[in-house]
Amino acid sequence: MASNPAVALDPRRDRRFRSVALVTLALVYVVIIAGSVVRSTGAGMGCPDWPKCFGHYVPPTHVSELQYEPGRAFGKGHFIIHDNALWKAKRDLVATGAIDMADWEKYTKHDYAVFNAAHTWTEYGNRLSGVLLGISSIVLVVMAWRRRSWDRASVIATVAALLLISFEGWLGALVVESNLAPVKITIHMALALVIVALVVWIVDRARGRSDALPPLTRGTIAILLLCIALTAVQTVLGTQVREQIDTVARAMGEATRGTWIAELGGQYLFHRSFAWVLLAANVLLVMRMIREARGFVRAQRRAGLLALLVFAAAVSGIILQELDMPAPAQPLHLLLAALTLGLQFSLLFEHIRRPHSPAAQIPAQSDRVPLERMA
Repeated sequence: MASNPAVALDPRRDRRFRSVALVTLALVYVVIIAGSVVRSTGAGMGCPDWPKCFGHYVPPTHVSELQYEPGRAFGKGHFIIHDNALWKAKRDLVATGAIDMADWEKYTKHDYAVFNAAHTWTEYGNRLSGVLLGISSIVLVVMAWRRRSWDRASVIATVAALLLISFEGWLGALVVESNLAPVKITIHMALALVIVALVVWIVDRARGRSDALPPLTRGTIAILLLCIALTAVQTVLGTQVREQIDTVARAMGEATRGTWIAELGGQYLFHRSFAWVLLAANVLLVMRMIREARGFVRAQRRAGLLALLVFAAAVSGIILQELDMPAPAQPLHLLLAALTLGLQFSLLFEHIRRPHSPAAQIPAQSDRVPLERMA
């Protein structure tokens, strides 16, 4: 198909595509932090079924809505808690006298039958953020399709992102149905990091080529690749440590939070020690970037932002260790790690410096400022 320069160079269409890509990336991070809040609050089974919640699109607010009482109406598929088990209505019905179990079928995917309003609505919020991400990714595919005549790579990338996000949603359903099986949770987190990388690439491509950043040396790029690998490994290790904490928390109870760390094994010790390796590698990366970005204001700011994120992630880890794992610090720790990885990917993609589109072939104005004029 022949390209249409007038369409390709439409700045308004490019800005809209870039804006939707940024919104999609922001929603990816919202989903990550929402999932982390769910885990830190123990709300993972707040909705025991998927995609509905106790058989409802809008979940109940009180346990009485899940009890069989005369006069209460139940729709087909609605849940009740009866004899410490979940039961699903086979048809629309109105409760009369004694419950007729012929109208109900036992939910057998797991045996978790507890209602906690706070947990339910926390998990429901997590699911809503996932729905918003799905809608945004669909819109992004549609907008990329309009650029297909000259930017087929964006079409492929946005479709891949949509498929991965859909698979992530399906995997989330398996996590619930398995009653939070540890291995599935780790895969769930690892896939989220892949989605971060892919959407960051889409955002970078939407920006077009920029001469406002200096080309990195091969040595610095090698260190950047190392930092990306180390950050990804450390984040996955952190997810596994979190699984151990969940196991300890269930066994010992919330009142013993201050003793949880003492119950963790070698994996936690490795995660804690590995953090120093990650910190050292990123410090080296930031130092080289600052040296190579002399006179490039934007590049120096991004190097400073990377240093800030790495430092904040380290501090949040220390807080978790020294202050008996306060719940708010847990999602913050994960968010900072994910943001660090996203920025590292952004730095890598920006410095590849390949043309992105006919519009991108027009050199952008550099923001390089002579040092004597910066004084």
